[in-house]
Amino acid sequence: MTKPAPGPPRSMAKPAKGAPMAPPVVMNEPCQPMASPRTCAGTIRLAWSMVAVIVGAHSRPATKPDAASWTVEEASAMGKVAAAKPASSQNARVRAAARSAARADDAAAQPLWVVFWLYGVVVSHVLFGLIMVAFNTADTALFGLMLLSFVAYTAFVLNAVWRNAQNVGEQMYGQIARYLTVAWSINAVLVSGFLFLGHLNAVVTPLPSIF
Repeated sequence: MTKPAPGPPRSMAKPAKGAPMAPPVVMNEPCQPMASPRTCAGTIRLAWSMVAVIVGAHSRPATKPDAASWTVEEASAMGKVAAAKPASSQNARVRAAARSAARADDAAAQPLWVVFWLYGVVVSHVLFGLIMVAFNTADTALFGLMLLSFVAYTAFVLNAVWRNAQNVGEQMYGQIARYLTVAWSINAVLVSGFLFLGHLNAVVTPLPSIF
């Protein structure tokens, strides 16, 4: 058996329905899509021939290549598409992140003795002394706010000591400072709670007048 001969190639043009409104005119000039500028036939003639094949099925046939209308379906976005943010806002975020990183580096570059002795010991004792002075004079709301401020400052000192523990000659002292600050923080929270509970009964059992 021999292989049958292939049939005619199928047309790329869309088949027209009904009787043509005008006789189709096909330009049978050579079309060379990849032609060089030195040749006469080019891509424009190829487009003209494709239009001329199906122009007979139009109710108003086009007479020029640029007058032929082509319907192109536009793709629609699925879901909600967020609008692009301007470059200025993105640059502002980058600068803000850089400033935050710079402040974090500066906060972790202080000597340990400054953070531990000045911030942790001296300032904490001054604040605790003010709280004891206000024990018999301040009302419950103000006294509770003072205790909350003292606990928040203790958390700040704990974070500062922990981050600057390596800024010392002997690393052993940095670890000791960390453990002592953790113990002091736990003690500050417990003492603040006991003082607040005691302040509720301060009228009945006030502290000595020396405070």
